[in-house]
Amino acid sequence: MYHVLIVEDNLIQLNALATILGNHRTDICIHKASNYQSAVECLKQNRFHIFLLDIALDAYHNEKDGVELGQYIRSFPEYETTPILYITSIMDKAIEVLNSTHCYGYITKPYTPTDVTQMIDSMLNMPHTQKQLFEFKGLHNIHYQIQTDDIIFIDTYNHLVTLHTTHETYETRSYTLNSLLELLPDYFIQCHKSFAVNKKHVRNYDKGEQIIYLNGRDDKILVGRKYKNCL
Repeated sequence: MYHVLIVEDNLIQLNALATILGNHRTDICIHKASNYQSAVECLKQNRFHIFLLDIALDAYHNEKDGVELGQYIRSFPEYETTPILYITSIMDKAIEVLNSTHCYGYITKPYTPTDVTQMIDSMLNMPHTQKQLFEFKGLHNIHYQIQTDDIIFIDTYNHLVTLHTTHETYETRSYTLNSLLELLPDYFIQCHKSFAVNKKHVRNYDKGEQIIYLNGRDDKILVGRKYKNCL
C-alpha cells in the first residue's frame, strides 16, 4: 500500500480529495490533516509516499502554511525526494514553491477529479515512489516477496530470524541477521547483536536509555554498546 497524506484546512475540500483518491485507486491508504500541527503528528506515526499540501494552509490564523510544512518535510532525509503536490488558487505562488521545496507539481483551484488522479498516477510511477521487492525463503521452504520499505525491524533469537513488517511478521531459519543485512538496502542498520532497524521507520533514539522508538509502534529496540556509534 502507498500512504498518502492530504493536508487541507478546508474540511469540504479535504474530504473531497480523500474521496477522489479512494474511488480512483485501491492500493493507497489515505491520511488526512487539517492544519500544520496535525500533519506533524501524522509524520510521527506513519511513513508516507506522497504528500498533497494546501499552500494557503491556516492563512487566516497566522499559523504556518503549506510551504513551511513542505520545508519541514524536506528536512527529513527519508523525504528528500518524496513527491509533494501543492494545491493552490494562486498561480504565481505555485511557481515560487516549485523551487523553494523541490516539489513535483501543483494543481490549481478549482480542480477536477481528473486533474488530481492524473497527477497522483504520474507520481506513483516515478522512481522515487516505486517500491522495491525483497524475496526470501521462510520456514518450510516457503518463498515470500514483500515490499522492502514495509520491513520495520528484524530480530533474531535461537537461530530464528523474524522480519516485522507493517502488515505481519515472517520467520526464517535460512539466514542470519548479518546475511539478511547484506541483501537489504543500506538504510537497514544493525543496532544490537539481535536487532536491525529500517531507518525510515525510526521515530526517536534515546541515547541515555539506548533505545530506539519506532513510528506507530510500542516496540522498544535495544541499542548495543558496540553499535551505538552507527546511530
